[in-house]
Amino acid sequence: MATSKTTKTKSASKTTGSKATSKSSTPSAKSSTKSSSKSGTSSAKSRVSQSKSAMERFKTEVASELGINLKAGGEMTARQAGKLGGEMVRRMIKQQSEQMKK
Repeated sequence: MATSKTTKTKSASKTTGSKATSKSSTPSAKSSTKSSSKSGTSSAKSRVSQSKSAMERFKTEVASELGINLKAGGEMTARQAGKLGGEMVRRMIKQQSEQMKK
C-alpha cells in the first residue's frame, strides 16, 4: 500500500504542474473576455435600471388604487405590504396570460 500512496503523490504533483501551466495562459484569455463583456454590462445595467423604475411606477400605481400610502416614510404594515405585493403579482400574471393568448 505504501507504493500506491507514493504513486498518488507523484501523479498529484504532475497534475499541479500542469495546472500552473494552464493558469499562465488564462489571464490573456480573461483580458479579452473582459473588454467584450464591459459593453454588455453597461446595457444590462441600463435595462436593470429601467426595470426597477418601471416596477416602482407600477407599485405606486397599485398602491394608490388600493389606498395604501407609500409616502409615509416607507413604513407600512405587513398586511398592507402583502396586499400590495399580492395585487401586483395578480396583475402581472393576468397581463402575461393575456399576452400568451395573442
